[in-house]
Amino acid sequence: MVNDMRRRQWFILTFIISLAINIFLAGVLLGKTFFHPQSDMLPPMPRRPFMFQQLISNLPPDIQQKIRPLVQNSMPQKRPGGHEFRQFRQVLHQQLTTENVDEQVLRQTLENIRNKRFHFQAQMHETFIRIVLVLNKEEREKLLEAMRHHRKFMKKF
Repeated sequence: MVNDMRRRQWFILTFIISLAINIFLAGVLLGKTFFHPQSDMLPPMPRRPFMFQQLISNLPPDIQQKIRPLVQNSMPQKRPGGHEFRQFRQVLHQQLTTENVDEQVLRQTLENIRNKRFHFQAQMHETFIRIVLVLNKEEREKLLEAMRHHRKFMKKF
């Protein structure tokens, strides 16, 4: 009689745990399949390694130590531009998905995107110039070799 009581308690406990696990898993599956939020946003741009980070990783450690502070100092300048660029992409997406496209807004948005890319590229060039000025001839040759390796790497994306 005591054994039957213990068996029944273990059975009830096992049943309740199993039921809870099954309900949780069913909720996860149903939530992912039926209640997945549809986004109005553009899909995110694929993440590519930042040029200088990848470039530095291909250099010898002594050169990396020389260059790393220059690259880190240039990073805060680039962060706000990424937020603006995302805003421009959102405006572009809104223009492309509306019934009536406002030509002036579309032209202005595309010009803003072009200007932001130009500004970002100018910042990258400025950082590159600072890096080159710090290096001696042998280190610049190693940098050139790393750039060749980087170009082959970027073709994979």
